[in-house]
Amino acid sequence: GLKAGGSIFKYSIISSLITGLCQEILRLIPILFLFIGWKRRSMELPLIGLFVGLGFGLGESWGSAAGMVSFGAFSVFGWSIFERIFAIIFHIASGALLGLALGRGLKMMILILPLTIFFRSLSVYLAVFVQRRIIDMAILEILMALISLLVALLAYILIKKYKMKDPAGNKPRSS
Repeated sequence: GLKAGGSIFKYSIISSLITGLCQEILRLIPILFLFIGWKRRSMELPLIGLFVGLGFGLGESWGSAAGMVSFGAFSVFGWSIFERIFAIIFHIASGALLGLALGRGLKMMILILPLTIFFRSLSVYLAVFVQRRIIDMAILEILMALISLLVALLAYILIKKYKMKDPAGNKPRSS
């Protein structure tokens, strides 16, 4: 499509959405398995999601850092570490949100899943602006950090809000 004169911005939206969708579904699957097998359905689900997100973020960061080291682009002090820290924060917050949504029911999942997909896709899409030299890499990293902090704040607010309420369907299951 690009060779035929198509816009990189248009095609990048599609690939970014696919990336966001795949990552959020891959994060949701282990939370869902733990949800099905869990003896009690309660506020532990955001915590489970948090740890699934942590594992996802660390795994992604490990793979990313290994690739950067092989190309000589990794530095202990620099934008690569800054970006990885906030990527891990994003994955943790996204996992916690998915866990909360799963514990709260279908209505909450219908709200949260597209939201996490959107924010992940946006983070991936912003790289196009660096590739096209519209923004600098430092600006990209700051924008991604802000997105990560926004998702973390959203997770904090929603978990705090719903911690005070009895979650729907979160009664202990009989053994």
